[in-house]
Amino acid sequence: MVCDIDLTLTRTGSAEALGQALGLPRQVQAAHYRDYHAGRLTRTQLLDLWRATGNATRERMTAAFAGVPLRDGATRLADTLRARRIPLCLITSSAQLFADLMVARLGACCGYGNGRLTFDRTGYLEDLDFSLDTQQLKARHLAQFCREHGLAAQDLLAVGNGPNDLALFDATGRGVLLTPDPDAKPAYSNRAWTTVPHLSDVIPLLDNS
Repeated sequence: MVCDIDLTLTRTGSAEALGQALGLPRQVQAAHYRDYHAGRLTRTQLLDLWRATGNATRERMTAAFAGVPLRDGATRLADTLRARRIPLCLITSSAQLFADLMVARLGACCGYGNGRLTFDRTGYLEDLDFSLDTQQLKARHLAQFCREHGLAAQDLLAVGNGPNDLALFDATGRGVLLTPDPDAKPAYSNRAWTTVPHLSDVIPLLDNS
């Protein structure tokens, strides 16, 4: 199984947690992300904004990422997969640091992040590198996971909650879209193999895929 992390396995997003670590109001952090992805902020400018807070340290970011609350059913899903010896791969648009922490937390076999946060010897943020095309990056990570584990994409279930998971859905042909409100399915839900309101609903699909 390949699974998105933010708001699929977690109740809140890692971007919000990162903003809290930096001491930035949610609206400000959200504006930084929007401007960066829209090309209105360069990587250097974003780095300067984060460093200017004085809070851009490995310690604070690690603690914030580690504290992101899991969605109900996330641990049970991971435990079920491990008991059945089904590999769980995590792919996120967030930082590799967040992916690594979630791999350890859920006992996944591997995790791929969108970008890297680089710290100097004192643990202070030195550089960052994030891809703007998160959907295609997820597709490349999926392909890498398949190569490394001798799998075909069609062997996998892909679980996600948003539009940047559509490349995973297309590649596997078995995309599971997590939509807590079944009466408000997004327009792209037709790209999914099926939709479920809760992570616990994913487990029965293991026997039907």
